[in-house]
Amino acid sequence: MLVVALLSVQFVFASSEPILAARKLLDDGITLQNKHSLIKARGQFEQLFIAQNDANALYYLTYSECWLCLLGVARNGDPSLVGLYLDKAIEHAELLTARLPYQAEPKVILATLYGIRLKSNALNLIIVGPKIETLINEAVALEPNNPRVLYVQGNALFYKPSIFGGGLRKALDVWKRAQVLYEKELQQPTLQSSIKPNWGYLETLAALGQCYEAVNEWENARTTYKRGLALKPNYKWIQYELLPNLEQKYPEKIWER
Repeated sequence: MLVVALLSVQFVFASSEPILAARKLLDDGITLQNKHSLIKARGQFEQLFIAQNDANALYYLTYSECWLCLLGVARNGDPSLVGLYLDKAIEHAELLTARLPYQAEPKVILATLYGIRLKSNALNLIIVGPKIETLINEAVALEPNNPRVLYVQGNALFYKPSIFGGGLRKALDVWKRAQVLYEKELQQPTLQSSIKPNWGYLETLAALGQCYEAVNEWENARTTYKRGLALKPNYKWIQYELLPNLEQKYPEKIWER
């Protein structure tokens, strides 16, 4: 198998231009929740990884597969995507974490993939649950101020019952920290032209808005969704689902237009 064959080979870091071109496709696919763009981006990252054994290509290959799986478990999603990509994504994420143990982001991507496996089959809880918690804890210990790490940590806290250390308020606090760190990151003038990962800000705002809703802070939820659309007006999840649902759910509120 490809992954096994590469275990003994050192990664290289190749030219960033092909990866940036494929990442544009990936970003568009995420924004529009378009599986075809994601599949095309995934194919380009895979070709780059096979040809050059490039660590950055493997990173984005894994992340694109992760997003395809997320679309598969989403409401009205295509469950076949999970069957097609989850096992491959986990193999790639495990390779990435083994080769780059000093980096936190591969760990939280792997934790997310294990979470998708858990969502697909709750019987995996006893085995998969502790793996998710360990990966997130390791990632936070490595990079406590990485907003992508905090975004995934917030996801775990949001879904974990308070009796086990989770809860809405804990998730809210973590996501608010992540938001501040993302906004500092956005001030970097070379962010979009850099190969450095920059994903997660819009997803954090979407998650934060949902958490505000869950604790009955409607105005904060709407402000957060609006912030996301100000950055990317065509972000499908907020534009067509989260914000309209909020405004329709509470018609007695007089929303400022």
